[in-house]
Amino acid sequence: MATNKRLYIPRDWSRREFLKRGAIGAGALALGPAALAACGGEAEETTTTAAPGTTAAPSEPFKVGFAYISPRDDNGWSTTHDIGRLAVQERVPNVDASVWIDNVPLSAEATQIFENLAQGNDMVIVASEYADLLYEVTDRHPEVVFLECDGHVYDLPNVRQYYPAHQDPAYVLGVAAGKLTETGRLGYVGAFPTATVFNDTNAFLLGARSVNPDVELQVVMVFSFFDPPAATQAVNALIDGGADVIFDVQDDTTPLQICEERGVWSCIWNKDNREFGPNAYVNAIALDWDDYYVDQVTKAIDGTWTNKPDGPDLLGMGEGCDITPWGQNVPQEARDAGDAAYNGLLAGDFTVYDGPLFDNEGTERVAEGESLTRRETYDVNWSVEGVTGVV
Repeated sequence: MATNKRLYIPRDWSRREFLKRGAIGAGALALGPAALAACGGEAEETTTTAAPGTTAAPSEPFKVGFAYISPRDDNGWSTTHDIGRLAVQERVPNVDASVWIDNVPLSAEATQIFENLAQGNDMVIVASEYADLLYEVTDRHPEVVFLECDGHVYDLPNVRQYYPAHQDPAYVLGVAAGKLTETGRLGYVGAFPTATVFNDTNAFLLGARSVNPDVELQVVMVFSFFDPPAATQAVNALIDGGADVIFDVQDDTTPLQICEERGVWSCIWNKDNREFGPNAYVNAIALDWDDYYVDQVTKAIDGTWTNKPDGPDLLGMGEGCDITPWGQNVPQEARDAGDAAYNGLLAGDFTVYDGPLFDNEGTERVAEGESLTRRETYDVNWSVEGVTGVV
């Protein structure tokens, strides 16, 4: 199967373009089992020969390896996926999910890491998008089942894509932010200008404007999901510019801690980390992969697993992408407004992308009486009017 032209690039520059360029000219790092063990869990030299979706021999456990983009103990994105790994280990009989590699770089080194994982496991779960850096390996190992989080290629027979439908909880956080802001300026710390950032920022601002129409949102991109110094600089710049509610997609708790220190509100991703900023904490997009991972591994074992050529599995509210209880200092008015939006979205009374909607260049993107489906939302590559800084 050919591997060219597989990168999905929604704009001139994106994380996927970064992946592509990062692989050019970068030397692959030869990692043996010992190196894998040093990076994460234990690795073995055996190579599986079972076809995708078949069960390992009864005397041998079905092996599942995990790859994380940031430290496993980042208290954020990778931590949530590792909690899912432990759920697989505990809830699925005869499974060995002890192998994990964290800090997998966005460069050609990743390909060799994935190669080693594929050689030692029946299934490989990659908790971030790596595009062709991964697909070189999926082509070479048709006998291995792969999950890729936030991927955009759907016709690979042994790869299934998945991601949280985070626009809904982001909208709820935005409603609360619209009630909380005193300056009318919100801030967002982004990683790469992909649909993740567009859906975060669009939903956050649309939610805020539903209760406070004059609110604006300034975005600062740091081109990394885990770079505490860059995140610190970005948060401080936004606060210095007048933002009094900060939302961020970073894998660590740095933005929350800076907000706590500087006395502004904080909305975050991944999990309930209020202990790092109890006074600043508003709420979080809370991720729970346990049931999804258990389901996918179980299907791979019992022979019912398939790829999904019509798009990714998108986990919405009540399905693994939700919110937490409100922060201790959030006023009742903001809580009530957020709860009303949550219930309305969950009931299907409205969607985040109900028209008419215009982008920040004045082009109509969603007409009156129309709305975007969850699947269409996954590929959004434009900012609504009022969002600045996404480039």
